[in-house]
Amino acid sequence: MADVVIENPILNSPFREPSRHWRFGDTGITNEVVEGRRVRRVRVAVVPAVADDVPVDDAREGAG
Repeated sequence: MADVVIENPILNSPFREPSRHWRFGDTGITNEVVEGRRVRRVRVAVVPAVADDVPVDDAREGAG
């Protein structure tokens, strides 16, 4: 999908309940305006664990 550039991204008044929003697709924002409020979704970024140079068992043996 090509990058989307939205010239005027503000759709709603800051003094009223939002009535429109930009649609998000699988690859990001689109230039399509949708009536109504956006459905709440939580996106959790899972960061992979980083392995240390010394295994846990070896570190415990040296602490003796």
